[in-house]
Amino acid sequence: MDQTTHNKIVSFIWGIADDVLRDLFKRGKYPDVILPMCVIRRMDAVLEPTKRAVLDTKKVLDEARITEQRAALAEAAGQAFYNTSKFTLRDLKSRGSQQQLLADFEDYLNGFSPNVQDILDNFKFRNQLTTLSKADAIGTLINKFLDPDIDLSPAGIDNHSMGTVFEELVRKFNEENNEEAGEHWTPRDAVRLMANLVFLPIEAEIKSGTYLLYDCACGTGGMLTVGEETLTAIGAKRAQQAKCLLYGQEINPETYAVCKADMLLKGEGESADHIVGGAEWSTLSHDAFPAQEFDFMLSNPPYGKSWKKDRESMGGKDGMRDARFKVMQNGEELSFVTRSSDGQMLFLANMASKMNAKSVLGSRIAEVHNGSSLFTGDAGQGESNIRRWIIGVSSQGHINQSVRVRPRLTDSSLVAWEASWSESETMKPSDNMLRKEYAQLTRLQRAVNADVASLHANPVAETVDNARKQQELTETSPMRRLSPAGYQRRHGGKEDVSTGEALGARRRNPAEEATAITASGKCRSRHQGGGSGRTTDDGRAAKRVRREGPEPVSIPFYNVRQG
Repeated sequence: MDQTTHNKIVSFIWGIADDVLRDLFKRGKYPDVILPMCVIRRMDAVLEPTKRAVLDTKKVLDEARITEQRAALAEAAGQAFYNTSKFTLRDLKSRGSQQQLLADFEDYLNGFSPNVQDILDNFKFRNQLTTLSKADAIGTLINKFLDPDIDLSPAGIDNHSMGTVFEELVRKFNEENNEEAGEHWTPRDAVRLMANLVFLPIEAEIKSGTYLLYDCACGTGGMLTVGEETLTAIGAKRAQQAKCLLYGQEINPETYAVCKADMLLKGEGESADHIVGGAEWSTLSHDAFPAQEFDFMLSNPPYGKSWKKDRESMGGKDGMRDARFKVMQNGEELSFVTRSSDGQMLFLANMASKMNAKSVLGSRIAEVHNGSSLFTGDAGQGESNIRRWIIGVSSQGHINQSVRVRPRLTDSSLVAWEASWSESETMKPSDNMLRKEYAQLTRLQRAVNADVASLHANPVAETVDNARKQQELTETSPMRRLSPAGYQRRHGGKEDVSTGEALGARRRNPAEEATAITASGKCRSRHQGGGSGRTTDDGRAAKRVRREGPEPVSIPFYNVRQG
């Protein structure tokens, strides 16, 4: 599909929202109708050629009183999903009354397979039908999606292109609703950077085979999709058959539905079965893949978000026995339980617990964190123990770690952990591991600060304390420094600005300067009326010069009396 056709389909579906849903729903609710309808129309077009075969198979199974029918019906449909209703969307274009149309449309929806039902339930699509029916909009909506100007059948658009169209609609709705980057989706340039950090260093080692990709907070599935594309492209470049199986978990019902629908639309039914989510599927308290290991893991977990509810359901801080967050290292138990106000590092511990120590490549992880992951938590607390375990050692092997930082749309950082198992080398923990950890984190933090400072376009305002320290290093000797009060008398007061308490830097007015003092401490100009020219003020200034050095302003200015 060329770009022109792609844009035409996206624009047409985008326009349906304004044509049909305006004044019925708030703009933020448009995706709750348009996205599931897009999924339904695509699936209807895919299943239409095999509709009769599915109905015949259903009849035979019912007569034989076979209750487990999913495998047989999916085989009859030739897809990972099916629909056993006697209706198609084309059959529902016209009805005598809205009540009849609503009943038939609900019967049509109920005929879908359980994996599609899961998507519709998490979209809460049925909740919108009453409003659409009262406004006589169901028929109009169906007719719009059956418009001959857009062909959503496999003959008009292949699975990959349909997935691309669906992802573009998701992106446009996110932008329209002012969704923050990272809340339900991650900018594609950041995702591609993460995928490159994971795959490119081992590009030459990719062989033919099946690789497992995992995202513990998969959102709409963008990282899994880009990761799969990157790995497949590397395999094709090197004439290797690299197949990917995608695994993901997501607690937000709507974004989970988008992710699973995207997998089905792209023809990846097996991967769609490995996407688990909904309000009850918290990654921390309800791990969907407790015994699974993965080859590659990419994720953008929530940070700065409380996980107190999860902690309580897991037995509290002292009663937690989850093997992901309580590990033994050389006879010492390390607790990974962090502060309840921020559980982001627990997602990293979760992924580290699923690393593959058996394969040649091991496992590689790229995960987004804000900067606090590098320094929060005192020695012995959860955050510190996680860093100690990951940067230092584990009982299974040696972990190599690499950190890259780039500025994002918010004041956070993209941290890519290059974590590869190596069974042949094991690092023994030293007695002063905490001290070494502190020194290493200090070096990491300095590198992070330097990198971020050089890349940010708008520097953050200095605090009074930091500005004072910098000014003191340049203007005063180590032996004597001005007091805060003296500093403000000398350079002017401070003022409050919106970005923080910033130093009110005031340029000196030469006309207000005292008479310049030479290096010897003598006054360069005498009083107009004659005399010695020495005053008490001049003597004090001379002593200050001898004690602190000459003033930074080197150009003297002479006050001239007017008249």
